[in-house]
Amino acid sequence: MNSGSEKRDNHLADPEFFDIAKFPEAIYHIDSVRLTGDTLAIKGRLSLHGVERPLDLDLQRKKDTSDLVLVGETTLQQKDFGMVYSSLINPIKSEVALKFHIVLTKK
Repeated sequence: MNSGSEKRDNHLADPEFFDIAKFPEAIYHIDSVRLTGDTLAIKGRLSLHGVERPLDLDLQRKKDTSDLVLVGETTLQQKDFGMVYSSLINPIKSEVALKFHIVLTKK
């Protein structure tokens, strides 16, 4: 985890948020993939913080490179994964933005 602030990263690893000691992994299970034009539609499930929920992704294929490059983004609600943090002093959004930039290279 790298948010640009070591203090923030340590706090995000605490039980109030991701609880890295108890839940060290986030796993995405792919159930199906469909390519339509330059869009890769992926249906899957995300296991995070001890909770598994459906998460579908639409990734766009970039053609400006010899490698296969896929980009996209989605938003998660912390509460959907059992993470609830409330602070009047340090309020944070309940949404977490995930941005993907995946490069697949032939060897």
